[in-house]
Amino acid sequence: MKLVRFSPSENDSPRPGLWIDDTIHDLGGRFALIADFLTEHPEGWLPEDLEVDGLPTFPRSSVRLMAPIDDGARVFAVAVNYKKHAEESDLEVPSR
Repeated sequence: MKLVRFSPSENDSPRPGLWIDDTIHDLGGRFALIADFLTEHPEGWLPEDLEVDGLPTFPRSSVRLMAPIDDGARVFAVAVNYKKHAEESDLEVPSR
Protein backbone atom coordinates (compact mmCIF):
# COMPACT_ATOMS: atom_id res chain seq x y z
CA MET A 1 0.00 0.00 0.00
CA LYS A 2 1.32 3.40 -1.01
CA LEU A 3 -0.12 6.85 -0.39
CA VAL A 4 -0.23 8.65 -3.74
CA ARG A 5 -1.52 11.81 -5.30
CA PHE A 6 -3.18 11.15 -8.64
CA SER A 7 -5.42 12.54 -11.32
CA PRO A 8 -8.01 10.23 -12.93
CA SER A 9 -7.94 12.27 -16.16
CA GLU A 10 -6.33 15.31 -17.73
CA ASN A 11 -9.20 17.56 -16.57
CA ASP A 12 -9.47 16.31 -12.97
CA SER A 13 -7.73 17.95 -10.03
CA PRO A 14 -5.14 15.87 -8.19
CA ARG A 15 -6.42 13.98 -5.16
CA PRO A 16 -5.05 11.58 -2.57
CA GLY A 17 -5.34 7.86 -3.08
CA LEU A 18 -4.04 4.52 -1.89
CA TRP A 19 -2.21 2.35 -4.40
CA ILE A 20 -2.91 -1.29 -3.55
CA ASP A 21 -1.78 -3.94 -6.02
CA ASP A 22 -2.79 -2.55 -9.44
CA THR A 23 -5.64 -0.38 -8.14
CA ILE A 24 -5.84 3.21 -6.95
CA HIS A 25 -8.44 3.72 -4.20
CA ASP A 26 -9.71 7.30 -4.33
CA LEU A 27 -9.51 9.10 -0.96
CA GLY A 28 -10.67 12.40 -2.50
CA GLY A 29 -14.14 12.13 -1.01
CA ARG A 30 -12.71 12.13 2.50
CA PHE A 31 -9.45 14.06 2.16
CA ALA A 32 -9.02 17.02 -0.18
CA LEU A 33 -5.24 17.05 0.26
CA ILE A 34 -2.44 14.68 1.20
CA ALA A 35 -1.89 17.03 4.18
CA ASP A 36 -5.41 16.28 5.42
CA PHE A 37 -4.70 12.55 5.34
CA LEU A 38 -1.39 13.01 7.16
CA THR A 39 -3.05 15.23 9.79
CA GLU A 40 -5.44 12.39 10.61
CA HIS A 41 -2.55 9.88 10.71
CA PRO A 42 0.35 11.86 12.27
CA GLU A 43 2.15 8.75 13.54
CA GLY A 44 1.77 6.88 10.27
CA TRP A 45 -0.71 4.16 9.38
CA LEU A 46 -0.98 0.45 8.87
CA PRO A 47 -3.17 -1.26 6.24
CA GLU A 48 -5.61 -2.43 8.91
CA ASP A 49 -6.07 1.21 10.01
CA LEU A 50 -7.66 2.15 6.69
CA GLU A 51 -11.00 1.07 5.27
CA VAL A 52 -10.97 1.04 1.46
CA ASP A 53 -14.17 -0.92 0.79
CA GLY A 54 -16.66 1.28 -1.02
CA LEU A 55 -14.11 3.83 -2.22
CA PRO A 56 -14.10 4.67 -5.93
CA THR A 57 -11.30 2.78 -7.67
CA PHE A 58 -9.26 3.19 -10.82
CA PRO A 59 -6.86 0.81 -12.55
CA ARG A 60 -3.32 2.10 -11.97
CA SER A 61 -2.73 2.14 -15.72
CA SER A 62 -5.60 4.60 -16.27
CA VAL A 63 -4.48 7.39 -13.89
CA ARG A 64 -1.69 9.93 -13.88
CA LEU A 65 0.47 9.89 -10.75
CA MET A 66 1.38 13.34 -9.50
CA ALA A 67 4.09 14.67 -7.19
CA PRO A 68 3.34 13.10 -3.80
CA ILE A 69 2.97 16.42 -1.97
CA ASP A 70 0.28 19.06 -2.28
CA ASP A 71 0.94 22.14 -4.40
CA GLY A 72 2.94 24.65 -2.37
CA ALA A 73 3.66 22.13 0.42
CA ARG A 74 7.06 21.10 1.72
CA VAL A 75 8.19 17.85 3.31
CA PHE A 76 11.10 17.64 5.71
CA ALA A 77 12.26 14.05 6.11
CA VAL A 78 15.26 13.30 8.29
CA ALA A 79 17.05 10.55 10.16
CA VAL A 80 15.23 7.25 10.33
CA ASN A 81 12.34 8.28 8.09
CA TYR A 82 14.29 6.35 5.48
CA LYS A 83 14.50 2.58 6.08
CA LYS A 84 17.87 2.23 4.37
CA HIS A 85 19.37 5.09 6.40
CA ALA A 86 18.11 3.55 9.65
CA GLU A 87 19.69 0.22 8.72
CA GLU A 88 22.97 1.86 7.73
CA SER A 89 23.04 3.75 11.03
CA ASP A 90 22.25 0.58 12.98
CA LEU A 91 19.06 2.21 14.28
CA GLU A 92 15.67 0.61 14.76
CA VAL A 93 13.40 0.97 11.74
CA PRO A 94 10.08 2.53 12.80
CA SER A 95 7.03 0.27 12.40
CA ARG A 96 5.06 3.11 10.76
